Amino acid sequence: MRPSACGRGRPAPPRARAEFARRNPDVRVEPKRFDWGQEATALRDGRVDAAFVWLPADLTDPHAQIVHTESRVAGLHTTHPLAQHTGISILDVKDEPLLWTEQAAREWVDWWAVNPRPDGSTPRWGPKNGNVEEMLEQVAEGTAICFAPAGMALYYARPEPSWVPLTDVEPLNVALAWHKNTRNPHVTSFAKVVHELPPRCRRTKPTTQTQKTGLR
Repeated sequence: MRPSACGRGRPAPPRARAEFARRNPDVRVEPKRFDWGQEATALRDGRVDAAFVWLPADLTDPHAQIVHTESRVAGLHTTHPLAQHTGISILDVKDEPLLWTEQAAREWVDWWAVNPRPDGSTPRWGPKNGNVEEMLEQVAEGTAICFAPAGMALYYARPEPSWVPLTDVEPLNVALAWHKNTRNPHVTSFAKVVHELPPRCRRTKPTTQTQKTGLR
């Protein structure tokens, strides 16, 4: 089976691959990483058979089902006045420079940036970045803030940034997508495995306290 596309910060892919391997010991699933919303593109151009896609994304042609939902957090330098809060509004950080990327579709960038904001304002765009590691380095330097899925704090062990829940933005939905007309039985079998994962493996509850661990 060709690589399954995996973005960052999702607990479902490793467990799904492990369970799929247990049921299909003769089939190898090869994970492949894509940064910042590129999973759907990799699926459409045939580089992967299935992909875990951060929504929003162009899934006009592939078949997709939402398999994971998690809240969003703000990544702040540990000395930031809001870093010790247990939750903040998007408007609390509306004047902070926000890290962003040119690699993703504009719809995707605007969704993550919450553009426009509830009061009609637009984000104060900060420096650009090409991947998670670059984003984290700039937050650690105090250059700007970032927004990320709550699950990222579980995967990156770093002293910075501090992760503070955003209390008034919609959560991230992650979809498993694959080609509608696939004739590869392993793809539909993999989708079945993901669907059968217990809820605790597919959903991250909203964070209730500031997280200072790093990101993944």
